[in-house]
Amino acid sequence: MGEAYVGILLNASAYRGIPLGRTQNESLSAYEEAGQEFGIIPCYFRLSDIQPGEPFTTAYVKSKYGYIRKSVPTPRVVHNRAIYLKSDCNHQIRSLVESGIYLFNEENRYGKLYVHELLQHDLMLKTHLPETLPFSKVNLAHMMERHAGLILKPNNSSLGRGVMKLRCIHGTWHVTYPITGRRTVWRTVKCHMGELPGVIQRKIGREQYLIQQYIPLAKYQGRPFDLRVSVQRSVNGEWQITGMIARIAAHHRYVTNLARGGTSLPADKVIARALPALSKAYLMSHISFLSMYIVKRLEMTLPHLADVGLDMGLTQEGAPMFIECNGRDQRYSFREAGLTQVWKSTFRNPIAYASHVLKQSH
Repeated sequence: MGEAYVGILLNASAYRGIPLGRTQNESLSAYEEAGQEFGIIPCYFRLSDIQPGEPFTTAYVKSKYGYIRKSVPTPRVVHNRAIYLKSDCNHQIRSLVESGIYLFNEENRYGKLYVHELLQHDLMLKTHLPETLPFSKVNLAHMMERHAGLILKPNNSSLGRGVMKLRCIHGTWHVTYPITGRRTVWRTVKCHMGELPGVIQRKIGREQYLIQQYIPLAKYQGRPFDLRVSVQRSVNGEWQITGMIARIAAHHRYVTNLARGGTSLPADKVIARALPALSKAYLMSHISFLSMYIVKRLEMTLPHLADVGLDMGLTQEGAPMFIECNGRDQRYSFREAGLTQVWKSTFRNPIAYASHVLKQSH
């Protein structure tokens, strides 16, 4: 095939850090290593650097002197690692696709409620989805009547930001919510059926929230955990499970995100310790099957889906549950768990898939 440029679309903040080697959670060296393997030159740019129909694009490219900005032939294949929330940016991305560029993970910030609605009508998935509704006072009262525990979360946030927990203890409801400052402090107060304290109502009033049935997760050393499953297309264009890690909540916390004090460990070790009476191999196989089923269901609707991180839970009885889908998996949890080769593979596979797309387009 010969060498060809493949674009990596970055947010402005990661792009600015390229000359300094500060690209947040993007491992450019892992992209470069994969590029050498597949005869591809990764190039890095922002949405403002690429225009539909233009034959050349200004991008950062690795050279023997480090990363330099240069004009390169506009890549025919682009991996979207940026998040754009403004409608004009989304229109520009759509224009790039319409101009003939294959931009995979064309969208990568999906509302949690939207994804839930895409999946909830599938009978095979029905028992693996917590009940989820958009936040309203009517829906809150309805869910409090149906469940002893609820999670309130922003529909479009990530990293566990703004997540709150309601639980009924001896007939009285309590809500636990974060107060953010130099460090996050968690406060628990009483509340009434269908009502929330004013401070929480003000928080929820600033953005769209959803209400989700609380799933009592399996625990590792007394702390709840969930699983991040990387599901990606690779060199043959087919979906595969790249890796799976367990994310364990901090002591006395219910949020497992590493950004909220959680830790990550290899999934097989955590599952074996947390659910010793059940077959570790069966549980991991079941989660893998369900994860593959979910992405194949989502790809029917979500354009050019190729690289996602699924948050999956295991109940205390070992039943797998889908929590949410991340269209821009941060990937670093694999590195934090000591799974260096899996972490590198999460960067290799998008380049391998780009190679496949280029070959198919000839």
